[in-house]
Amino acid sequence: MGRILYEMFSGVAVQELADDLPDLAPWLKADQERRFYSIIQWCCQFNPRQRPASAAALESELATLCEI
Repeated sequence: MGRILYEMFSGVAVQELADDLPDLAPWLKADQERRFYSIIQWCCQFNPRQRPASAAALESELATLCEI
């Protein structure tokens, strides 16, 4: 899921990249962009235990973006 979100957010086709995705943080200006990117990074963690535990956990975190 994280790689799909990364591709949608960046426009970069992830299948053309190595395992390490380029860091987009230096180019993000808006707070909401940075918050969404941090969720994407969370979903892209190599260790599965460091990723969202469930779709509900991811949904909850994404919902916080709408609270602004």
